[in-house]
Amino acid sequence: MPKRWAKSNIEEKDIIDQSKHAQGGSLYELAIIGGGVAGIFSALMAAQNSVRTIIIDPNKLGGGATIRSAGVVTLQLDEEDDVKLVKRSIELIKQYSKSSWRVTGFLQLGRPNQLQDSIESMRRAGVEFKLLSSSEIESIWPEIISDERFIGVYTSEDLSL
Repeated sequence: MPKRWAKSNIEEKDIIDQSKHAQGGSLYELAIIGGGVAGIFSALMAAQNSVRTIIIDPNKLGGGATIRSAGVVTLQLDEEDDVKLVKRSIELIKQYSKSSWRVTGFLQLGRPNQLQDSIESMRRAGVEFKLLSSSEIESIWPEIISDERFIGVYTSEDLSL
């Protein structure tokens, strides 16, 4: 099988045997471009619904942008819809993977006006968070030296992959 092909619920012979296609059948119902976190999860969902799926990626699965990312899954976003999507994503990650993540929480520092959009979006989406003064931040994380003009927003449910 060529390196660039990965498979989900398919047989290797299906990639090579084109006779199904020649007879009017289709080899796959869904082709997913990219074998990163989103592509792999999409293939999993499709496979669970009996959709014949192939993942096409020039790298090994999880080897492209996914491996180069920080792996942070944070609720601290400026748009309410994005916060809701990440909230659901965290639920799905915990449901489908037992070992590829850990709860780390996330601390964002900034001036109050800089963090306002994120705070309001999380509040509307029903996300729990803590607002921390610079002195509270330094007492919890002594390695962080914070200017007193800054506050912190801490979300405890954020993940690292």
